[in-house]
Amino acid sequence: MLSGGTSKLTRIALALLLFCVSAPAFAQSSSDSDAKPSTPADRQRFLTVTHKLEQDPLDESLRQDRSWALKWLEDVPDINVSICPPVLGELPQSQYRYIRQIAAQFSLEMAAFIIEHPQQVNDTNAQYLAGVEGALRAYKSILKTQPMATSAILEGLLNMQDQGKLEQWVRERARACEGGDQVT
Repeated sequence: MLSGGTSKLTRIALALLLFCVSAPAFAQSSSDSDAKPSTPADRQRFLTVTHKLEQDPLDESLRQDRSWALKWLEDVPDINVSICPPVLGELPQSQYRYIRQIAAQFSLEMAAFIIEHPQQVNDTNAQYLAGVEGALRAYKSILKTQPMATSAILEGLLNMQDQGKLEQWVRERARACEGGDQVT
């Protein structure tokens, strides 16, 4: 949840837009008294949607599912992800055609990591890494249907991953967000 007077869906869209242009993250707030914790069924649906989007982030039939997942993530008070644009390198400042899909997948993958690894709920570096790795899987899926949709930045992250250097790189870049704000 984000603080402020705008609708929750507007706030998550704004957070993602600002993420895409590397603006500071928003503070997470638990002041919304009608917010209900996630249910096991909703968590399972969220995981299913996230994994489907990872396989085909450009699938138009999944557009409503993506919207639902982002809104659900915004609404539930018990799953919080930190937005840290530097862990994706210069991608937030780039003009990459599919940046919105990659940014959304980054956030969804971090939340999926929290659901799948509840013992690491406080390990933001592990969450960032899961987000970047999920974003890279989505990028590779995009390339299957749009082979010309390459990004030098994402290719660089893939190369670091192949060399076993991605985790260290993410950890170093995450220092810029230490004490960072959370978004759900």
